[in-house]
Amino acid sequence: MNRKEIFWYTGKIVWRKDVIIICLFWSMVFFCLNALAVCGKNMNEQKKTAVTILCEISQEYQDQIGVLRNMEGVQAVTVWEESTQLLEWNGYEAEVMLAGTDPEYLQKQFPEAYSQGKHSSMAWAIVDESMIKQLKDTKKHVIQGYVPEDLLYQTVEINGEKVRIYGINSPEEKQEKSTAFVYMDIEKYKEIVMSDTENRESVTDTDTLQGESHTDREAYHYRIQVVNEAAAEKVVDTLSLSGIPVQNTEDLEKQQEQRKKDLEKIWQWIFGLAGSLLSGIVLMWQQGKLWMAEHQGFVLYMQQISYGTWEKIWKNRKVFYIVAGGMAGEIGYLLLCMNGWKGY
Repeated sequence: MNRKEIFWYTGKIVWRKDVIIICLFWSMVFFCLNALAVCGKNMNEQKKTAVTILCEISQEYQDQIGVLRNMEGVQAVTVWEESTQLLEWNGYEAEVMLAGTDPEYLQKQFPEAYSQGKHSSMAWAIVDESMIKQLKDTKKHVIQGYVPEDLLYQTVEINGEKVRIYGINSPEEKQEKSTAFVYMDIEKYKEIVMSDTENRESVTDTDTLQGESHTDREAYHYRIQVVNEAAAEKVVDTLSLSGIPVQNTEDLEKQQEQRKKDLEKIWQWIFGLAGSLLSGIVLMWQQGKLWMAEHQGFVLYMQQISYGTWEKIWKNRKVFYIVAGGMAGEIGYLLLCMNGWKGY
């Protein structure tokens, strides 16, 4: 029996009314495998995502800063103060979050802007690109006809102090906060927020924003950049054991919540895979058993002529179900992804 005849007999065996049901279950097997692979990949990438922790370190715990910087996984420990300020430019204004930090942080995050700004006699800053869309005139009309780059090298006023813009920050991920950030050196930050004596008792800081004065303070706020979630958990434990209050672990909590959701999805896909695989195997076996019972004479005849040929026909039948189901599963998965589904 030649190859063409083998395929012809294979087609006669598989072409039954239950072929669609069997292939459907095998398509679900491959669909679940794809979803599991994507879900696992996302979890692996999430493990590598940097985490930001905000804490308050008083003078008595300043020696812990060196300990934190030497911890495994800690990328940077920088002074980080924030306050809401009014920014004005060309008759437009916007409420921004002014952030003061170490020069080393600015140099690392915004090297080009830092290289220009450090020689400036005027206070200088970097602004989020989203700020241009938040500028409004006195009638609350949003600014029109400008792009973020138009702010470069412009002089704005923050709390009445002139500030030159030397950089535009374009975050890799879209910010969830509606308020745009303006980044500057911590010393210039202190000068600006304290320029108005009325602000001395109302300047607010990160998250707490409770009106704590920045003059003669016994505690400062720090931003700890950590390589991933696992390292961040160790840092939080170290801070807690040292008695240092952690003010914001939003990044860490988001990652933990996302990991929990991803694990739940993985188990759902595993159960779906197991159920589809078991159903596909059972139905394929049951279908074969029924066909052999209906065509017992043909089966005995084929086995007497050439048992090896019969084995090929029977093996091709199984391969057909798996390949046809697999192709259907892959096509269905790709179509869903092309229509906006994230893949798991």
